[in-house]
Amino acid sequence: MPRPPTNHRTLQIEGWLLHAAGLALTAGAVALAAVTMWQPAHAHSQEAAGEIVRLDELLKSAGEIREAARDIRRQIDEAEARGVRLAARVPTAPHEAEFLGQMTELAHEVELEINDYRPGVARLLEKHGEMEVQFSAQGTYAALCRFLHRTEELPRLCRITRLDIKAPQTGDKIQIDTTLLIYFARELPVADPAVPISGGKPRG
Repeated sequence: MPRPPTNHRTLQIEGWLLHAAGLALTAGAVALAAVTMWQPAHAHSQEAAGEIVRLDELLKSAGEIREAARDIRRQIDEAEARGVRLAARVPTAPHEAEFLGQMTELAHEVELEINDYRPGVARLLEKHGEMEVQFSAQGTYAALCRFLHRTEELPRLCRITRLDIKAPQTGDKIQIDTTLLIYFARELPVADPAVPISGGKPRG
């Protein structure tokens, strides 16, 4: 016996509803999967965009960075060259007699006459050694100025620590008494702050 048309129509509608529900579930799952994949991809895209901007800025300043690096390298090279020149002026021992020869030669060139030369005590410090040297000389004021200026050009590193000038009694020659420090590389262990290595005795 055939079914009434009403029941057939109801079944047909229910089938459509089930099919639509399946489609809705499928679409929801696809949307969820898409969102799940899109979020990391979007975050990575944002991160990549930020990195691109940073690299663009870095490229824009690359010239300045290279110039700064060249300037730093130049300063380092100059400092190393100064260190080499300085090390060449610091022997491994006091060599006060050799220093006297340099001083005498310079004094002769500037027309200054050295009358007395007295090396003192060699002192061993933490990183270097030093010796005090005293000398007396006479000459014109211009000769003294030339002498003082050219002590910086001596092969030996030295530093003037005392300079006494006496007015001439007669003529134009002044009398000077000077104390200098000469430096040498310290190779001996520090035992006594004042060690008479050579050229003098400790002062009491």
